[in-house]
Amino acid sequence: YAQDAGNGADGISPLRSTIDLGTGSFITAVSPAYASHGVYMGESSAFTAKKMTIQARGGALESAGVFSLAPPSAPSSLQLDDSIISVTESRDYSYGIAASNTAVTLNSVDISVGGKKTTVGLYTDENTAAQLKNTNITAVSDTGKSYGLVVLGPSSVNLAGDTEISAVTAINAEGSSRGTPAVTGAGKMLIKGSILSFTGADVNLDMTEGSVFTGDTQYDTGESSLQLGTTGSGSKWLMTQNSNLSNLTLSHEAAVYLSDEKKLTGRQILTIDENYHGNGGKFIFNGILADDASPIDQVIIHGNATGTTKVAVNNLGGLGEKTIDGIRIIEVDGTSAKDT
Repeated sequence: YAQDAGNGADGISPLRSTIDLGTGSFITAVSPAYASHGVYMGESSAFTAKKMTIQARGGALESAGVFSLAPPSAPSSLQLDDSIISVTESRDYSYGIAASNTAVTLNSVDISVGGKKTTVGLYTDENTAAQLKNTNITAVSDTGKSYGLVVLGPSSVNLAGDTEISAVTAINAEGSSRGTPAVTGAGKMLIKGSILSFTGADVNLDMTEGSVFTGDTQYDTGESSLQLGTTGSGSKWLMTQNSNLSNLTLSHEAAVYLSDEKKLTGRQILTIDENYHGNGGKFIFNGILADDASPIDQVIIHGNATGTTKVAVNNLGGLGEKTIDGIRIIEVDGTSAKDT
């Protein structure tokens, strides 16, 4: 237990050392005045623990469950298994884990972050490579600036097993002059919040059976990449606002709900800048069906469309009218076979 009166509190601070806390450790760091870190790691350090609980509270500047700041020439490593990280009450910045030039391995770890301004579940930068399996991340902020993952170039994060992320922005990948970051993963995913890919970043996720994505996707066309595969039976994407991405695959009855059928206004557009492939997936549109100008959700594919996809249209009280060209719901600029 660490508590300070003004200069910051670090529960444990490995520096050029190897620490294995074994099973069942508990660390609490409290700093009402400056900064609190459950674990503060420096260069050339290795930290390992199982069934550990880390709490960080307070901090006028920042709080972090684990804060690893290593230089490129002396990287560090962090491994946690079956552990819990809780960060609360920070005024400015709150991090579950913040890692620079650190190899991060998380197996069955729950991260909960709350604070007044900016909150981040996992922040990676520089040459950090993070491997996450069966990870649960929740971030909330009084100002709405909450992030599940912030992945900056040239770091990388890989998601495996069952992944749960809930934040205003679930995933934010952003490149820089130092390099391009990558977020990859496959498995059952319960994601609530935006998925963003900017400045050369690469996001590629395969959401398998039972996955639910509630949110939107945004990326800078032509510079970054954002690819989603919703391929598992019963999986669905509940789109919360206009979205764009580079490639999309829907398989095995996976469905995209393009808008909320309970709302009579706010029809939405999904733009796929490259290619779409269907293998028994489904698009569900909502609209008020009348003439050619009927307000309705749309899918626009600038590349090619292949495979087979089901389409369902919910009429939200439209009385129907004569049309000339018909009500357009899907547009394909590239090639599309007749049976697609």
